[in-house]
Amino acid sequence: EEEALVACLRNIKACNEDTMRVAQQLKGVQELSFRSLPVHDSPTTRVDLVTSRRYRSCAVVGNAGHMKLARYGAFIDRHEAVMRFNAQAVRGFAPNVGG
Repeated sequence: EEEALVACLRNIKACNEDTMRVAQQLKGVQELSFRSLPVHDSPTTRVDLVTSRRYRSCAVVGNAGHMKLARYGAFIDRHEAVMRFNAQAVRGFAPNVGG
C-alpha cells in the first residue's frame, strides 16, 4: 500500500481508488485546522471557518505550469477540501485544476 501511495505522489496517473483510500487513512490528512482561507480565486477575499474540522479528503493545489496541460479537475473536485496555493485564478481552467 505504501509503495502505491509513493507512486501516486510521484505521478498522478498512478493514483487510483486504492491509493486514495490509503491516503485518507493517514493521520495528517484526516484533520485540517485553519482560521481563514481565500474564497475561490480571490486572494483578497477571505472567509472565516470553524477553527477545527475533519475532512475525509483534501487536495493541495499549486500553480505549476504543467497544470494547464493536465486534466486533474475532476480528481481535485472529488475532495471535500481544496487548498490552493499562490492564489492563481481557476476560472477558465476548471477541467485542469478543478472548480
